[in-house]
Amino acid sequence: MNATHRPFRRFASAVPVIAALAFAANSLPAFAEEFAWPQPLLPAQVALESPGESMAVNGMPLKVYRFDTAATREAITRAFRAGIEGELVRAPARAGDPRTTLAGRSGGFWLTLQLAPAQDGRTIGTWSAAPRFIEGAQRKVTLPPGFPGSAQLLQHVDSFDDDKRSQMAIGLAQAPIDAVAADLELRVRELGFAKQPFPARNWSDAGEFAAVYSKSREELVVSLRRESSGTAVVINRITALDRLP
Repeated sequence: MNATHRPFRRFASAVPVIAALAFAANSLPAFAEEFAWPQPLLPAQVALESPGESMAVNGMPLKVYRFDTAATREAITRAFRAGIEGELVRAPARAGDPRTTLAGRSGGFWLTLQLAPAQDGRTIGTWSAAPRFIEGAQRKVTLPPGFPGSAQLLQHVDSFDDDKRSQMAIGLAQAPIDAVAADLELRVRELGFAKQPFPARNWSDAGEFAAVYSKSREELVVSLRRESSGTAVVINRITALDRLP
């Protein structure tokens, strides 16, 4: 691999993501290093950025790199194809998502490459690897404090940066937003979390609620939004970490 790595910070805000996070941990978990992760095969001089040292989406460990390059899409695709065993799966751009997606298997891993439409002669892409074919790779998902027990879990993303762990759970509760907010606040207070004075207003209107709760080295960032089918719930639990020497 000729690409270089350049880490960057992951935003700690609780916003819905499909693409791209529960524990009070003092060190990085085993899955951060236990796999012999494949390296991205991309054209030379591509600078890679990672949203975290280690990630897991819905319990599946994941490595993700983003890049911005002047290389042509043909050159990027050719380099990616060289690391794929067997068939290369292609998903063309569509109305709601202009990105082109390529994917295929490499050993015990499923590799995915997404390419956005070129702008000003440059292409922005995302490369990811998941050990889908390695026995025991799937991890148990643990929900953050306050996540409604009756809510349907839509996505769970666990990520690690240099000094923090971010565990985000996104779901949909059937109860009205005011009932979800009241129950959530009661539950997190019982667990020892205290509401912070920011944001200044928890309710931006009758259909949106936001709050931050903290306890020791942990912080809960909560966002609720009224939907036609219930209440959208996003809870991001951020835990400060001590790195092992």
